[in-house]
Amino acid sequence: MTAKGPGQQPAPCADLPSCADQASPGVIEACFRFTGRAAHAAASPQLGRSALDAVELMIVGVNFLREHLPAGARIQHAITDTGGSTPNVVQHRAAVLYTVRSPDSGQVAPLFERVHDVARGAALMTETELIVELDRSGGANAATTATQDFSRDNA
Repeated sequence: MTAKGPGQQPAPCADLPSCADQASPGVIEACFRFTGRAAHAAASPQLGRSALDAVELMIVGVNFLREHLPAGARIQHAITDTGGSTPNVVQHRAAVLYTVRSPDSGQVAPLFERVHDVARGAALMTETELIVELDRSGGANAATTATQDFSRDNA
């Protein structure tokens, strides 16, 4: 970053390329919703099935997947539902929003399927139910087609 003059702060991220400088990538965005069974975490944790644990396991699994991504591909997430704010409860619901993108739109569907596999594994490990809601597809037509194929195959 380069400051403009004495006492002036550099513009944040001024030296980084903007999205406008890059080709429009293929994008698939989906919300992964896990449903488990609530229980009191101190009195009877064995009765619970934690949806929040499933979200956390999914995040860890996708983080390990990142080192195997093609150059330029990106996977981002945001936890959108933690199931509640009480720490002594096994949370029965939780959700995480993922965006999978690549400058090569042909890579988006296979990458998304790998993320979906991680989600299935997290649900299996925690004995929770998984629902995937496709929120948005954008970029090249191949990403849109991949999203439509995924929706049809997983309806």
